[in-house]
Amino acid sequence: MSKVSIGVAFFVVIMAVVWFGLGLRDDEFDEAKAAQIEENKKSLGGGERDSVFSVKWEDVVSELHRESLSFTGRTRATRRTELKVEQAGKVKKVYFDVWDEVDRGDLLAELEEKDLPSRLRRAETDVRVKKGEYEAEQRLLEKGVSGEIKVLRAELAFRSAEEALALLRVKEKNLRVKAPFSGTVTRRYVEEGTVLGNSGNVARLLKLSPLVVDIYLTDEERRRLDLVEEVEVDFGEGLVRSGRIEEKATEVEEGTRTYRVSLAVDNKDGELVEGMKGRVVMKMKGVPMHRLESSWLLLGVEDELGVMVVEGEGEGEGDGEGLRAKFVQVELLSDDQDGVWVSGLEDKVRVVTLGNYYLQDGDRISGEV
Repeated sequence: MSKVSIGVAFFVVIMAVVWFGLGLRDDEFDEAKAAQIEENKKSLGGGERDSVFSVKWEDVVSELHRESLSFTGRTRATRRTELKVEQAGKVKKVYFDVWDEVDRGDLLAELEEKDLPSRLRRAETDVRVKKGEYEAEQRLLEKGVSGEIKVLRAELAFRSAEEALALLRVKEKNLRVKAPFSGTVTRRYVEEGTVLGNSGNVARLLKLSPLVVDIYLTDEERRRLDLVEEVEVDFGEGLVRSGRIEEKATEVEEGTRTYRVSLAVDNKDGELVEGMKGRVVMKMKGVPMHRLESSWLLLGVEDELGVMVVEGEGEGEGDGEGLRAKFVQVELLSDDQDGVWVSGLEDKVRVVTLGNYYLQDGDRISGEV
């Protein structure tokens, strides 16, 4: 056995002898332990302390404080589409060029008609003939000259002629490519004489006013959007635009665990384009807050952030009978080189500035401003 083991064993034996020699029973030990705990609680704030603590405090009044959130965003079109033909054909006429501004419904291009006009005329005539035959068979049926089978055949022929005419009119409509919304043509894929297959590209159309600026926020930042009062986007070189919140995504981006928020900015002058980077500043509504020195902050029993405030009436030395210290929990909102901004206090409050680390909730105090 080593010297260390022998020493430990000897110490244990000595302690056992002393314990039994003192004759302390379990119930006596428990009473002593409880008394010690009660004494500790009294000294640590679990009970009222007899001393009057001398402190200093400062009267603090709330101020209307406006915070700002800053992000980097990038522009994109409000709407975009690739305009295509609905059927194969040869381009007969193009009515636009790149960067043209177009309105919804404007004709941009059309395909050659070939024999479609004559087929439409024949189909329209066929519909009129089949309709007349159908109505004639109905009249003959009423007179008992014709049978129901003949009437049904005439109706079938009439309906088939109507369907054939409707299909030709769709083909006629598909010869023309029109703008589905007002915007800017940013790409032209065809010239007069270009032969296109089904779904061939004609042009790219973007809606650039208003323009969208996308930013990405954390969950905490996103929940504060209801307090946003003003949005400004700075694209540099003096190009600044006011914005408004247009869309707030509810699904998180898997890669970054952030939420996309889309802003709308005016672009009637066309100075902004897709892909531009800008600094977004969101100015919040004014909220009553208190500016404090960081040294005035304390941690409570459950590690909650707070300050010691003065309760009661009276000022200066000798007022300990009427003044008490009270721990008030606060929420830290922001900080800067001059101190911290917190919420959770009454509009006007006396905050203990010196001696606060020795106080406990309910302590009697005296002091001065």
